[in-house]
Amino acid sequence: MDLLEQGFGCTVSICNVTECLALHDEWLVLQEKSHQSCFLNWNWISAWLNTSSDITTQFVVVRATQNDKTIGLAIFSTKSKRTFYGKSLKQLWLNRTGCETKDQVWIEHNDFLVASSDSANIRKLMFNSLLAQTDLWDEIFIGLSPLHVTNAFQQEHHFTRELISSPSFDADISKYATLSDYLQSLSKNTRSQINRSKRGLESLGELELSLAQTESDKKQYLSEISALHIEKWGPTIHGSGFNNPIFVDFHQNILINDQSNQYTRLYRLRHNGKSLGYVYLLINSNTWSFYLSAIEFHEDPKIKVGLLLHSMIIEQAIAVGVNTYDFLAGEAQYKKSLSNTLATEQKLVCFYRPTFYMLIREQLRKLKNLYHHHQSST
Repeated sequence: MDLLEQGFGCTVSICNVTECLALHDEWLVLQEKSHQSCFLNWNWISAWLNTSSDITTQFVVVRATQNDKTIGLAIFSTKSKRTFYGKSLKQLWLNRTGCETKDQVWIEHNDFLVASSDSANIRKLMFNSLLAQTDLWDEIFIGLSPLHVTNAFQQEHHFTRELISSPSFDADISKYATLSDYLQSLSKNTRSQINRSKRGLESLGELELSLAQTESDKKQYLSEISALHIEKWGPTIHGSGFNNPIFVDFHQNILINDQSNQYTRLYRLRHNGKSLGYVYLLINSNTWSFYLSAIEFHEDPKIKVGLLLHSMIIEQAIAVGVNTYDFLAGEAQYKKSLSNTLATEQKLVCFYRPTFYMLIREQLRKLKNLYHHHQSST
């Protein structure tokens, strides 16, 4: 373990561990003192540790303490990657593994868990302490993270490359008393599509929005989502997560363990007894985050099931005092249509050590990208 005395009486320790689930109590206490996202909730972190690690998995834990109390925690999984040139690189991945199959569970708003009282300084101290431990890493991967996180880290370490950059959308519903009020904040075209879809379906029968509350409900909904999701995304280049046993185990773990339904919400919309769509949400404080959906597209192209389903869920969110409905990252027209705030951005960033080898490697990478760009434009 490395102990590094820092400013304002804060101590940062960095250690290698194999069993991060032992952080349970410490994480929960700090979680209550932080403004963390749903992805830093112990429900998510513990499910990730349970389903993505085994007895050979190694982790690096960065811990900040002040007056014998934990004010910052970060979990990095370790990975050794052999490059094309035969060199082995030591990688650290924040709340990820670096394995595409395991990381298909897809974390966003990724960050260190830090006390909200001085989050920026705590984050900075923890990151700089990790940077100083050059025997632990050649590359550090952080993301998808909001810009205030990645920018803060990039100010401390300039040798970076961006692997992913994606717009992120949400709806501010804090000042609306009804769905109608919220819809007025959207474009006339979006309101028209939602209202037309609702009238069209209700003229032909009953609409029913239901929430999975029991373990049996959740298993049934998840099974039905799986079939729809595989049908739509299975043939694509990335495929459906429901073809991945790790992805399935992860979300079953989260949903089934959330017996009080405080962290997840799984909705189903039916019309005349036939399922039209499902939406899976993660809940944190006053934010509902839309994680995944499966939609049965209607034969009438004027019926926009997805827009209608989200609007009905947003109506429930408004009724219980939710402030934000977060659509998370990803370019999609329906997200733009339902968002009433400016789009933000999330990134996955690699921080690399500026050794001779790594600098040459990055230059070769840039030359390769320029070549492919030139080839695609000619």
